[in-house]
This record gives sequence, structure tokens and C-alpha cells, in this order.
Amino acid sequence: VVGSIVEGREGECGAISWESKALLEDLVIASGISYTFVYIPMYYENFWTSFFAPSYDEEKGFNWSVGFLPDVPIFALSVADIGGLVVPAFREPEKYTGTYSRCPRRPIYLSLRDLATQFSEVTSEKASPALELTPEQFEASRHADHPAAELMYLSWEYVIRAGPDCGVRDQKQTLSIYPQAKTYREWVKDSPLVKDYVKKLKAEKAAA
Repeated sequence: VVGSIVEGREGECGAISWESKALLEDLVIASGISYTFVYIPMYYENFWTSFFAPSYDEEKGFNWSVGFLPDVPIFALSVADIGGLVVPAFREPEKYTGTYSRCPRRPIYLSLRDLATQFSEVTSEKASPALELTPEQFEASRHADHPAAELMYLSWEYVIRAGPDCGVRDQKQTLSIYPQAKTYREWVKDSPLVKDYVKKLKAEKAAA
């Protein structure tokens, strides 16, 4: 079995979408089946599709309204690069069976502010986080009047604890398995998703 999981098998994160992966990990290990687990990151694409995508204003440029602290490092990688980490587990099962592939630490940790700043540097577009939450405001977001408020808080709170100094994720291992993994800057420069989304938002604003 080759599976994607998150660190924290003893329920460190209270979000069901994360705890369910930890439960599956326990079940696979208890079964005695040979396994390789990949600690998945967040994906660059998450910040350009649906829930986390930026809005656009002709004066302010592109703005991300994500309810998280703007300068906290987030573990991230492109969806397209996950295959490069997973294929070796199938190609050389004897090498990776019973192991964990711990997706990257720096330089593929980046904050919401980094997401905006690096996008701006690559494209020459204005960009910034739309929200500048304080730690107190972030804590209060858990109790916001929204059905997903606690789920989102628990997920982001876990991102804080799974930061660069958590000792779990290993950039050296990731890049030794797949050295072609793109940084966010490289991904933004090459991504059709980003180009199409920028074009779409600008066209919508021009037509309004």
C-alpha cells in the first residue's frame, strides 16, 4: 500500500479530514500489509482554486482572503510534483516499504504573504493578503458564525505546529527522491492555472 497521510497519528489535529488519514494509517500498520506513507503538503494549487483563490481589484491587485496568520510558514508543493515522490515507492518497493516520505521543509515552506509577494515578483502584478489577522483574531475565528469555522481553525492551527522546526518534514529526503520539485516561484511562472485565473479575473472586472 502506498498512501498519503499527515503526521500526528494520535489525533494531534482535531479536524476530521486530517484525523481520518491518521486512522487509516493505524489500520494499515495493524493489518501487517507492506506500506509506504507520504506525508502530504498543502498544494500551491489550493491557493488558486475555489476556496482560497484570490479576488481582484484594479487598485489593490490580487488579494487572498484566507483566515490565517499572514506570516506563518505553510508546507506546500505542487500537485504535479507529488507523483515524483510516489512513483519510486512503486518502482522500488523493497527500498521504501515500511517507510515515510516526509514532504518538504524549506525552501518550499512559504507564508500567505510569501504567496502574494512571490506572485507579484514573478508577474509584476500587485498582490497582498487581504486579511492581517492577529493571533487573537485567529483564535477567535474558531467561534465565527460559519459552519466550517472550527474545521478551518483546527486545520490551520495544525499547520502552525507542523512548521519548519517540527522535526517531522524533511526537505533533504524530498529533494533526494525528486530534485525537480518546483519552488512556488517556478510554479507560478510556468502554471497555466495561474495565467488563466489572472486572465479570467481581469476580464470579469473589465466587463463589470
